[in-house]
Amino acid sequence: MAECVFCDIGARHIDRDTVPASDRVYVLPALRQRPRNRFHTLVLPIAHVRNLQDADPCLLAEIMSITASLTAAFPAKLGANGSFVFQSNVEPGDLPFHLHVHVVPRFDDDEFRTPDPYGVEEVPRRDRLAQARELRGLLQPRRSL
Repeated sequence: MAECVFCDIGARHIDRDTVPASDRVYVLPALRQRPRNRFHTLVLPIAHVRNLQDADPCLLAEIMSITASLTAAFPAKLGANGSFVFQSNVEPGDLPFHLHVHVVPRFDDDEFRTPDPYGVEEVPRRDRLAQARELRGLLQPRRSL
């Protein structure tokens, strides 16, 4: 397998932004976020899984359970009124690919669109680290299902 940055992040070889959610799944503040939808979060398996259909059912259930925990926590913690959750399988030219689910908090008047006419911007590292601290408070480490 070619190098996979998400595997390196999950193994904690690089990036202190990771938040262990269980012994098989971690969450990570997205590098690029919409200015009106901060705390865009990725939910990923630690071990390399390329596509949704390649994940075992227990791992899929765990990823979705953690995703649901985030969508439940965002309103109270961030004042969000909902979430936009999405997942894409392998995209052309995006090699290597690592399974991940996006969880984007939604707010009143955020003018959320897909594709986004306002674009996304890279979030400074210090802000992602602050988001990671907040995410740790939202998710208690859990054992795998």
